[in-house]
Amino acid sequence: MARPKDENYDGKKDTILKAAARVFADKGFLKTNIIEIGEASGASKSRMYHYFPSKEALLAQLLLSHVGALLEAATGAVRDTPPGLARLRRLIDTHIDQYMEAFAEHKLLLSEPNNLPEQERTRLFELEDQLIRLMTNVLRDVAPDRLKSAPVARVHAMLVYGMLNWTFTWYKPGGPVTPRQLADHVYQMAIGGLCGEIASKDGPAVGSTRLAARSTATRRPAAGAAGRIAR
Repeated sequence: MARPKDENYDGKKDTILKAAARVFADKGFLKTNIIEIGEASGASKSRMYHYFPSKEALLAQLLLSHVGALLEAATGAVRDTPPGLARLRRLIDTHIDQYMEAFAEHKLLLSEPNNLPEQERTRLFELEDQLIRLMTNVLRDVAPDRLKSAPVARVHAMLVYGMLNWTFTWYKPGGPVTPRQLADHVYQMAIGGLCGEIASKDGPAVGSTRLAARSTATRRPAAGAAGRIAR
């Protein structure tokens, strides 16, 4: 006879996941063992293995849940906001809000995808690609003439994600810049780049953009694909 499911199964699992995110973010995935996560979450070794067969499974659940939640929130923001600058601002705000709610998980997204099993890593990259396509479409609504070329539009989306994601390697919550002010800076730099005039059609900036577009259009091997939005 199957063992009945604990009434608080999901709550205990979430407690373990949150503790794992903190410990992985502080010590690094490779330097952490599952017993340390159990101690941080108040779970015994046997209970840890009852919920997760390995620390790799823990990491996969953390990253897939984090990016899945971000994709759901971003999709809702786009759906509920008219096209144009308001939609771009809402999308940027949504990313900052999600990152602030899951700071440790986002740090892991920057550093640990290559420690995932191949199947879960591939799934993570698929979710990230959906986010990039979403951002690309929003940017093309803002500047349709400038972003007619799909590769160039993707370059701009990656640049916005560069600002959003890597900010969190130095940004400290509770400092002099609030999350909303941070989102405002990202938004202003994004629209400044999109709406500002190019000094010369044949200048270095245009040539560099064309080169970057060709480079980005070439799909990278799966092992390095975490760069799509996080690196």
